[in-house]
Amino acid sequence: MTNEKYAAVYAHALEIAEKTGFTAEQIGELAPAMTMVLEKAPEPFEALEKAMLEGQDNADMVYALTRPLGLEDDFGMLAVCLLLTHASHELYRKKGIAEDIYVDSMKDIRVWTGTCIDNRQHLGVYQYGWIRNFYKADIVRLGRLEFHIVPYTHDEPYTACGVTVKKGDPVINTHIPADGHMEPEDVRDAFRKAYRYFGKTGITPIVCHSWLLYPKNRLFCKPESRMAAFLDTFTILESKDIPNSGDLWRVFGHRPTYEPDSLPDDTPLRRQLKEHLKNGGTMGEGYGIFLHDGEKRVDGPMA
Repeated sequence: MTNEKYAAVYAHALEIAEKTGFTAEQIGELAPAMTMVLEKAPEPFEALEKAMLEGQDNADMVYALTRPLGLEDDFGMLAVCLLLTHASHELYRKKGIAEDIYVDSMKDIRVWTGTCIDNRQHLGVYQYGWIRNFYKADIVRLGRLEFHIVPYTHDEPYTACGVTVKKGDPVINTHIPADGHMEPEDVRDAFRKAYRYFGKTGITPIVCHSWLLYPKNRLFCKPESRMAAFLDTFTILESKDIPNSGDLWRVFGHRPTYEPDSLPDDTPLRRQLKEHLKNGGTMGEGYGIFLHDGEKRVDGPMA
């Protein structure tokens, strides 16, 4: 790695960390680790960077780079994730993707850093397999939500407004990053941005598969809540109960047990869900769809 590229990679990592919401203290902790990677393992880093651009990268490659340097796994992975943003930035530019979309998409690194801090009590990330989707814009963040094109997976066709969506048809898929409230207007704006970003015309289907679309969430969330508004956005096509759902960590954090009496109740959502579970309720997941014309939902009310 040339000194010129070293400097560019390092400078961009610091810049994107600041732009995506890392604190000055966190950046100060990460800077020596990023320097160590570039100074002591430039060839392995460039090999990982090349693999990322070719879609051949994985978490084991990150650990193979960071462990010989003595970096703790999660902390080292975070340092590498930030360093890889330089190559990602060039790729977004070549694809003609706007700078604000690039910066917003890289926020996923900071989102998963928050998850690591909450659940493992230290600075780092451990979800490289998910974060890597954003480096090549396989998934992009557009405002409050994240999107990509996937095949429609429901066995039965969905028909409304003269449009039929069949299994295998391309649809816009939605993901919900865990970094703030789901204000209805922000959600509506994100769907409009996705419609434009993917160059859609006419009526297009948008789908989501999430614990937030579990219909029985209505048993504990208030009708006027943001959770209910998001659920109301979709027609739910599939759902299933999942006792002791693996998604409980999204509300309560990773815990040794999810026995209701042991759960914290320091937020309205935690209190409502804890009471729901104590009363024999469960969690689950749902798969939903709606049709969008570029401005609004057309097959039902947009909550």
